[in-house]
Amino acid sequence: VMVGSAMRALGKVLALRGSYEQAIPMLEKASALQSRGPDTPELSDTLTDLANALYNVGRYDESEALNKRLLERDRQLYGERHPAVAIDLFNLGNLALDRGEYADAERRLRKSLTIIEDWYGKDHPKAASSLLMLGVALESLGRITEGESLYRQALVIQTRVYGRAHVLTGQVLNYLGTNAVKQGRFEEAEELF
Repeated sequence: VMVGSAMRALGKVLALRGSYEQAIPMLEKASALQSRGPDTPELSDTLTDLANALYNVGRYDESEALNKRLLERDRQLYGERHPAVAIDLFNLGNLALDRGEYADAERRLRKSLTIIEDWYGKDHPKAASSLLMLGVALESLGRITEGESLYRQALVIQTRVYGRAHVLTGQVLNYLGTNAVKQGRFEEAEELF
């Protein structure tokens, strides 16, 4: 199990550096070793890291299958309303977005947001990430003003937590700018960009 933990740590570092192709076999070995011991939350973390690495190299089917497995596992371990379940739903929502399955994405991301807000509060940065991606789903469904409303909520949180000159705040401003273009508000879009 200790070797598994060490491999997971190395796999996570490789993934954080963007070396996903190298991270994947390390995380696969780590999860295999951790699976031999008693069931622990660390195994869920390793599998989540693996699912994310698979996603980042474009192996969407494998990532989705693993995220679905994780969702069932985390629901059994923690119940329906735990942050681990919210992460699984968030990841599955993002995969649905990438596939153009916007209604499915909205459903999963809305569930994820509800759990996050109940657990951490409505003004937590984790809530901002869920608000942002739910906004993308709504905008993709043609609900442009609803998307804008969620982006603005996310912007308030990110600005308070990280300030104006942070990459995560900039990400929200970019989505707001694109949204303003869709609404024909070009001067405002330029200012946001």
